[in-house]
Formats: sequence, structure tokens, C-alpha cells
Amino acid sequence: MDFGAALCLLKDGEKVFFVDLHSGGGALRNPTRIPLTGPSQPYHSAEARFNIPLRTGPFRTAPAYVALPKSTEGYPLKPNQAMLIVGDRSYVTGDAKLPNRKLQVRFSFDPDTGTTDLKHATEWFDTNGDGKFDATPGSAEVGIPSTTLPTFHVDDLWLQTASLDLNTRKLVLKVVSADKQRIELVVDGKVPNFNYRDFSGETHQLSDIKAKYILLDFWATWCVPCVADLPSRKEAYDRFHVKGFEILGMNADAEVDKPKKLMQKLNASWPEAKPDQDMLQNLFHITAWPTLVLIDGNGTIVSTSQTDHLPLSGQNLDITLGNLLP
Repeated sequence: MDFGAALCLLKDGEKVFFVDLHSGGGALRNPTRIPLTGPSQPYHSAEARFNIPLRTGPFRTAPAYVALPKSTEGYPLKPNQAMLIVGDRSYVTGDAKLPNRKLQVRFSFDPDTGTTDLKHATEWFDTNGDGKFDATPGSAEVGIPSTTLPTFHVDDLWLQTASLDLNTRKLVLKVVSADKQRIELVVDGKVPNFNYRDFSGETHQLSDIKAKYILLDFWATWCVPCVADLPSRKEAYDRFHVKGFEILGMNADAEVDKPKKLMQKLNASWPEAKPDQDMLQNLFHITAWPTLVLIDGNGTIVSTSQTDHLPLSGQNLDITLGNLLP
């Protein structure tokens, strides 16, 4: 689906997003005015959420999201150009019956086809039974398919989706053997030792890093909030590195030239890893960028920056490290 849209910065400083939700085809004939308000993310300056009407399929609307980033560092914008973050993820939600309780589940949905393709769909399982989905990057309640469908640890079961029929609203789950490869990114969980290659192609191990606390920073130059957070990351590194803090960047760029130049521009000296897709998808199950994981010197997870964890993004990292490394 294509919709005409325009971002306007008014004389009084108000930011407004116009989108034509009715004409379609990329036209802007009958636009809806959507004010951009205060952001829910620290790396955005303004955002808006709205619903897009659907003409086909079993659902009437699909959720949409737009935001203005605080920083466009690393992006070649021309004068008077602005960058707009656009989110278009739609999803279907339901329940599955387990032996001891109901399990709430959610699957990404393609409004264009009116279907959910399990080979490409993001899945959410309410593994802890709190009645909500933890969509924070690194959450154990989110999974994306790679060489296999994602598995979820629910109570004493490892579960995988066998089939999903939206027409009959039938969901079938199957019990599978424990996913021994997956690192569950939960507080008090363990990140085992692993090998990685740096930007020069040399092989290292996580255990080579001797520090009281290590921040695993899954980032990329095409990720606006990742780049926006780098200056704050450097400030915290310069202050706390001598006290036992280290960063291991886990960069997802296809080539190393752009991230190397950006790190040199920032004069950032922490080590950078070039993880392959197997490590990102099958070992850590990274589903969003940035994902931040703070571990101690023994590999025990201290925080994954979720809402009830020690904060790790922006200036909050400095506060967290100030409490851990006074």
C-alpha cells in the first residue's frame, strides 16, 4: 500500500505529519493532519501513532508509527532535509491453551497480502504470564525466524509454532527439544564465552576482555537511535573505563568501512566485533536495533535495558555505571 505523506515544520515550531489515508496510490489529495507529540523513546524528538484503514483482509485497520530522530549523525542529509522514522508493523493477537494456563501470543501481519507467513513473521509469546508482551530489544518474549522458526521457553516447555490459520483462527503449537544454543537475555541469565572477529578479521574471545562490567552493544550505522547514542556511550566509556567498564560493539553493517570511519570520527577506542547472522539470529536472537546487554565479569546478565531493568541508553548509562562503579 502506498500513501501520500508530508512532514511540515510550522512557523510556531509545531511539527505536523500529513498523510492521505483514503486516496491511496501515493497521492496527497485528502490528507489527515497528525500532530507529532513528545516522544516515548529518548533518541526521538517527536512521534505520532495512528491507524491506517485496510480495504481487504480480515482486519479494518493497521497501526502505524512515525518519529523524528534527535540525531542524524552519520547520514548524508542535504540542506533543509529531514529524516523521518517510519514504522509499519501490524500484528494479530490470540491465546493458546497450555496444560497449566493460557498463553497470549502475537504474530506480525502483512496488510498487503492479508496473511501471516511464519517463515518471515515476528512472533511474541507472553512467556512470564504477566498479560503483556515485552517488545524491548533483547527480550526473550520476541522471536524472528532464521534457519528455523523461533522457540520460546514457557514454564518448563520449549514451544514452537506449528501452524496458524487466520481464516479459522486456529493456532497449533508444538513442544520441541530445548534450544541449547539460544542465549536467553534475561537478568541473572548467562552469556557464555564466544568467539568473534574484529574489524580487521582477527579472532578473539569474550573471555579475553577483563572488566567488571561489559556492555554488549548490538548496533549498525543504518540504525538511527544506535548512531544517536554513540556520543553518550563514549562519555560513559571515557569516565568509567578506568574503573572496570568495557564495551564490545556488535556491529551489523554489511561492510566495515562506514562503522570504522564513524568510530574514528568519535575517537572511540572500545573493541568492535563483526558477528555473523548465525550469532545474531540463532545465538542472541536479536530482533531490534539497538539491543544493549550489560553483563558482569562472570558473564551474568545485569540488565537488557528493559523498562524494569537498569537503564542503559543515552545519559542513563552514565547514571547506571555511577551506581555500579562509584
